[in-house]
Amino acid sequence: MSSKLSAKSAITFQHLPLDLESILFGATLQKVFIQKTFAENELTILQEKEVTLSINVLPGTEGGTTYYFSEAGNCVTGKTPHDIVFVANDAPHRFFKRHGVDLEYTAEIVSAQTAPGSSLEIPTLGDEKPLVMVINQLITSETVIKLQGYGLPYQQNNNKRGNLIVKFKIVDQMNSPGKFSL
Repeated sequence: MSSKLSAKSAITFQHLPLDLESILFGATLQKVFIQKTFAENELTILQEKEVTLSINVLPGTEGGTTYYFSEAGNCVTGKTPHDIVFVANDAPHRFFKRHGVDLEYTAEIVSAQTAPGSSLEIPTLGDEKPLVMVINQLITSETVIKLQGYGLPYQQNNNKRGNLIVKFKIVDQMNSPGKFSL
């Protein structure tokens, strides 16, 4: 593939990593880049200018969503500038994995917390306080608990949210980094 710029049909694709908070609340992101104008030989840069594009991320935006900016990219003298397309993808999160509108969290607990009556703090997304979950069943490494309404919003209906899916990893009490209460 040639590194030279060609006809306007060329489209520049850029990744747009979105943090989960932006997907939860929506956000307006500013993407700044240098737009270059090339000489007809397509190698010599004649001009560079800073361009800022605003991307309106709606609550519930899904991975793969595209944001299209016509004629905003680099160009060759006398030709129409290229188009730029930003493709949304999920940025890694320190607590959660995304599965559509559901969020998955793996709680590390010690064996003493697996019995009913124990409590555990579960982080939530955004400005919400952590949930205090009282364990009302015997917990194993295969246990999965769904907390309704603590996931991401549905793109078509921002008033409805997915689930927070809690999985469990039972760790050695001596090496446990978390806060536990019995």
